[in-house]
Amino acid sequence: MAKLRKCLVLFITGMLFLVQAKPYKKGKCYFEGKFYEPGEKIYTKPCNEWTCIKQNSTHSDVVRKTCLGIEIPPICRWSPALEGIYPQCCQHMICEKIKLH
Repeated sequence: MAKLRKCLVLFITGMLFLVQAKPYKKGKCYFEGKFYEPGEKIYTKPCNEWTCIKQNSTHSDVVRKTCLGIEIPPICRWSPALEGIYPQCCQHMICEKIKLH
């Protein structure tokens, strides 16, 4: 049986959702000193995307998406830090060549 060599590259963009209940003022979400429309996205460093979500007439949630940190196999490493906004800024896992029999 012929040996097959393959480079395994896995792209991992995990999401972690954290919700912060906030009073709903002027029909907008209030987050870090500013007002945002429902559905509006806010990008913060190092690699976060926050979204304003109206829950009812008095409260809203600010939901955060960010890269998920996980343990990786010994044959793998994380890519260098990436530029851009979420999710393009999330690092990805790169694994060494492996032999498949």
